[in-house]
Formats: sequence, structure tokens, C-alpha cells
Amino acid sequence: NEYFAPVNAKGISEVELLILNRWGEIVFQSSELSIGWNGEHKSAPCSDGVYFWKVHAHDFDGNSYTVHGNLHLIR
Repeated sequence: NEYFAPVNAKGISEVELLILNRWGEIVFQSSELSIGWNGEHKSAPCSDGVYFWKVHAHDFDGNSYTVHGNLHLIR
């Protein structure tokens, strides 16, 4: 895949996607559903490896959700 982004976003009014490296540093942050992570940080390719992702979201009813997981970046 060229980008990593939330896919099932029906009914979501606000979203924040965070990608963190193994040291807990944020390498990507977006509050736009249409903008995903392309595997870069500061316009440079990130190293192959495992990254942690976290999504905070709010739906139109005011409920909030947090989901997270790992992804493997392979070039």
C-alpha cells in the first residue's frame, strides 16, 4: 500500500491519526480522513520496521473512540 489511513470512517465527525516510531516519537499526525501516512518523516523515508498507530475519533452523536495497533513498514 502506498498510504496508511483509516478506511471505515462512516459517521465520524472528527479524527486524529498518529504514527509513532519505536521510541514513541510522533512521525506523522493528521486530522484529515483523506490524508494518510506515506512512510516518510520530514520528507525523508522512514526506516523499515514496526511502527505504532493510534486513531482518536468522535462520531456525530458525540461518542469518542480510540483504536490502535502496529504496522510493519517494508520498502
